[in-house]
Amino acid sequence: MLFDTVLSIFVFIVVIGIVVTIHELGHLIVARWCGVHVEVFSFGFGRELVGFTDRHGTRWQIAPIPLGGYVSMPSEENSVSPRVADLWRHALITIGGPAANYVFAVAGFSVLYWLYGVTVPVPATVDQLMDALTTGKRIVEYPSILESVRLSVAETWNVTREMLDYLVNLVMARAPVDKLVGPVGIAHISGQAVSQAGFMGFVRLTLLISVALGFFNALPLPPLDGGRLVMYAIGWISNGRSKRFEMPYLLVGWVLMLGLFVVVTWNDVWRLFR
Repeated sequence: MLFDTVLSIFVFIVVIGIVVTIHELGHLIVARWCGVHVEVFSFGFGRELVGFTDRHGTRWQIAPIPLGGYVSMPSEENSVSPRVADLWRHALITIGGPAANYVFAVAGFSVLYWLYGVTVPVPATVDQLMDALTTGKRIVEYPSILESVRLSVAETWNVTREMLDYLVNLVMARAPVDKLVGPVGIAHISGQAVSQAGFMGFVRLTLLISVALGFFNALPLPPLDGGRLVMYAIGWISNGRSKRFEMPYLLVGWVLMLGLFVVVTWNDVWRLFR
């Protein structure tokens, strides 16, 4: 029991660290492409434990709370109400995070399909069927690189569509809230994935959570990336006169996020003790 708990916590920290780092790298790469200086790239939260400054003047640091990370840019770049002329730049930087999670997932699934193949649901030949029946082995095909990419895009889209369908049904009160999973639930799933499927389970879990993180951050709620995009859109439509909408929108977003946190935490605790 103790080993399973420690394993779940360890795998959870590693998985979250990877997918959040990929997310923040997306922001950093696009920011530099747009000519915006990134002051800090932090692995983890809290005060710096160790770090270095690169030739671009960005401080790369490791912090003691290993539950993700962040990038820090000049204050004007963090505003949710930038100048109209800078909206495109802010929007691109914001999109960079979720986009990086999706690119990472597609690339990862493509490599998995190419190296390990895919299980064929229906045997293509009688010989394959007889081999499967006599040996008990799975029937696996090894696709080309391009086919691997196509399969990867299809799987990533299917995962996204399932999350979107559930979200729509949840909003319309047609889906139960007990399917929502929070950090504790993800940690439990992480331990199970590694225990049952080893390294491959860890890799697939990381890729799936990367898709989930990209999708979640694209939701139009502050303080998520999607919420910032909504504010940029309002600023563009109103020609920069969006500040009076900023506080009410942020308040509603934070209330919804707090409510979501309470629900997923309750679900996680209920699953552990039922």
